[in-house]
Order: sequence, then C-alpha cells, then structure tokens
Amino acid sequence: MVGLLLFQKVQGQKKGRDRVSHLANKQIKSLLSNGALSAIRHDLEIRTYYQRKIKEGKVEGVVITSVKNKLVARVFAVVQGGTPFVKLGNYA
Repeated sequence: MVGLLLFQKVQGQKKGRDRVSHLANKQIKSLLSNGALSAIRHDLEIRTYYQRKIKEGKVEGVVITSVKNKLVARVFAVVQGGTPFVKLGNYA
C-alpha cells in the first residue's frame, strides 16, 4: 500500500477530515511527496492543474495527493505502454 487513497473519518454523526492511511509505506510516500513538489515547480501541466485546484478552494494537502496520483498514473501508463513519456502539451 502506497498511501494515496483518502479515507473518511466518520464516528457516529460526526465527520472528520479525510486522511491518508498511516499503514502505508512511509518511504514511498515521502519519495512521491518530493516528486509531486518537484513536478509542481518544474512541469507546466502539473503546475497549472495545481494552481487551478487551489483557486477552486481545495486544501493544499488534498491537491498534492491528487498530483501524486497523477504521477503514479503516468508511470503506469509508460510501463504498460512500453513507450517513453511524451508531453501532450507539445502536440496540442
């Protein structure tokens, strides 16, 4: 388990904040966090996605978690496709 899914914290009628599982592999979580922060700084597509979600009023931690999910999806797409990563912005 990598720790990218948000779990709802509900007790009776009270609803708490959504949290990432504490049982996840902490080393992989930290590497993904560093990768997400680096992607936000250096990848134009990820940066515009991040800024759009922040303007919509999303919490920064939730947006960073969704950026981590995007990075994992990119990795799986490259591995399953067997082709190098291609920035779609170059062809739009």
